[in-house]
Amino acid sequence: MEKALSGWWSYVPCLGAWIMSVLGRVEQVEFWKNPPQPSSPAAPKAGGGLRTNGLMLSSMAIPPMSNAAVQAMLPGGLELGPQTLAPAGQHPICFMFCLQKDVRPPLLGLGLKYLELILAVPFVQWTHPTNSYRGPFIFMPRLYLDRWLPVILGWFYGFAKVRARMSTAENYYRVRSLLRDRPIISGDFAPHGPIGPPSSFPHFEPVRDLFRQPFVAKSIVGPFICSRFDFHLDDAHMQSIDATVHLTEAFVPGLAVGDFHVPGIDMTPVGAFYIQIPWTLSPPFRCGCLKTGQLMIKEAPVCRSR
Repeated sequence: MEKALSGWWSYVPCLGAWIMSVLGRVEQVEFWKNPPQPSSPAAPKAGGGLRTNGLMLSSMAIPPMSNAAVQAMLPGGLELGPQTLAPAGQHPICFMFCLQKDVRPPLLGLGLKYLELILAVPFVQWTHPTNSYRGPFIFMPRLYLDRWLPVILGWFYGFAKVRARMSTAENYYRVRSLLRDRPIISGDFAPHGPIGPPSSFPHFEPVRDLFRQPFVAKSIVGPFICSRFDFHLDDAHMQSIDATVHLTEAFVPGLAVGDFHVPGIDMTPVGAFYIQIPWTLSPPFRCGCLKTGQLMIKEAPVCRSR
């Protein structure tokens, strides 16, 4: 009898780990199905003026890559700028596996809901600055979406949006090519730890700058176009995750087929996390309108005619 009880007791740690895993999965499912409500009404209502508003639920992974590989993702005129997230000789990139909800562009009454995979390069700057603001910017080499309307609207901002076949479930996200239905990129996520505001995650502080940089894009007709995302971090909720990003296709220069294994942001700033955050997007504007000291402004700068 004593031997039998001893053998049963040896399974208790495994049973406890399994229970904690199930609880973590339940908590994560609730995070997506019933997102926490903002703690304050500070976020603007949808449809204000010429701005676009929405709510982003995203699994974000921030791995470092070699400077040479990340530079290859940028168009001529942009270069990697100073940053403090990745070690010397490397630069951070961002994979954002997003569900965009209640997105309300100007003049459209109904909110849009769609999946959006974003590859972003933060901390970039002008190679040869022509005004007082050299950087930092965020540049997005590629975005995949599962609906045509937000793809087309994004082209007015110069965003490199492409229509794709996309699916997501509890802890994974898949992107496949639209015409040939071939796999492009996927993400698998293991949530752990509590859900809380960004301020409750010490390693998030150096990541905060990523949510404050203006966006720069290269339009199909030539010139660069800038815009501002005002991410309402005071109304955001996060959870740490371990993420595996699997690249089946090197869909932009600098990427290679293979896997990124990204630990949770509870371990490192170049980590991974879920985030639910309201956002407001300004109208596109001429990049020359930006001036030094305008990093924190929430609206598009007022441009004077040339």
